[in-house]
Amino acid sequence: MSVNIVYVDELPYLCRGELCRTLDLSEEWEELGGYHMGFDVQTLAIIRRANLRGASPTWQLLNKFSERNGTIRQLFIMLARMNHQRAMFVLKPYGFLKLLLLVTPFT
Repeated sequence: MSVNIVYVDELPYLCRGELCRTLDLSEEWEELGGYHMGFDVQTLAIIRRANLRGASPTWQLLNKFSERNGTIRQLFIMLARMNHQRAMFVLKPYGFLKLLLLVTPFT
């Protein structure tokens, strides 16, 4: 079953929370934000401070990505390029597993 939402800011709270926990624990949100989303070092430093406030850096990153009208499809492709299976699994209900054929190299 596929849920019909497009933008990251439309992700349900529980799904977004699970995605944030996954990326916060591994600290891979920095790679996602810097390398894949193209945020500069200063922006990432500000986002990193979310930990000091008891907030999720990934949540802040997704907010910034939403300001750019970031889509779930774009996010899924970035996570696939990072080979972040667990985070991609969180987005599974949104119907993007077929994209794996496009972004995963054949071995």
